[in-house]
Amino acid sequence: VQDEQPAVTVDPAPVVASDQPASPAADSSFMKMKAQPYRLSFKPDFFTVRLDNSILFMRYQSVRQNAGGFVNPSLGGVISVSLNDVMENHRFTGGVRLPVNFSGLTYFLQYENFTRRADWGLLFLRSESYYTVPVTFIDANSGQTLFSRDYTGRNIAHLLQGSVSYPFDRIRSVRMHMGVRQDVLDFKAQDTLSLAFLPREHQYWALSRAEYVFDNSIAPTVNIRQGFRYKFFAEYIYLLSKGNGGCY
Repeated sequence: VQDEQPAVTVDPAPVVASDQPASPAADSSFMKMKAQPYRLSFKPDFFTVRLDNSILFMRYQSVRQNAGGFVNPSLGGVISVSLNDVMENHRFTGGVRLPVNFSGLTYFLQYENFTRRADWGLLFLRSESYYTVPVTFIDANSGQTLFSRDYTGRNIAHLLQGSVSYPFDRIRSVRMHMGVRQDVLDFKAQDTLSLAFLPREHQYWALSRAEYVFDNSIAPTVNIRQGFRYKFFAEYIYLLSKGNGGCY
């Protein structure tokens, strides 16, 4: 006969409802992280290789240094690349164009800043072109024309330009462009006359352009736009090398 053990009853602990939600367990990996200021980090935006003969940034040419006419750029290969930072506040764009006939080299470098409401940027452009220039030789004493001859000329242009754009709202903005341009004309040394009487010529220009832009168009698909847009602009160009030549 086994002795019976006395029964022991245990009252359960009372459960009290709480209005506060249970806090989740903290992740230890986040407890070691510290806030640090943002550091610029760039990534490629686009890289293109194409055939192109469009005008890059410079809309006007010197009549005197281009033999009295407008010289269209030669068809050439264009390589361009753009870099954006992670927050898309800064953008660097560069490009090189080499004509198929190797008659000049054009390259540019552009920086754009979108940190604040007013966007601004800087641009440097160098272009080189070759063409035939008719040169007339005149007697200094009598003023009579002696003869004319065609010479090969090389025009090198450097452009440094700054731009500012201020938007009033999503569709309206004003823009301002100001820059300095240098044109250098060199003649090929073909004979004694070209060495003695055709020195290098320099021209310096001050460029300015103001724009008012309205654009509420959208692009629902590629090359298809819907909406309305227009632009009012004014330009003034001043020839610094002479001091008395300007146009608008």
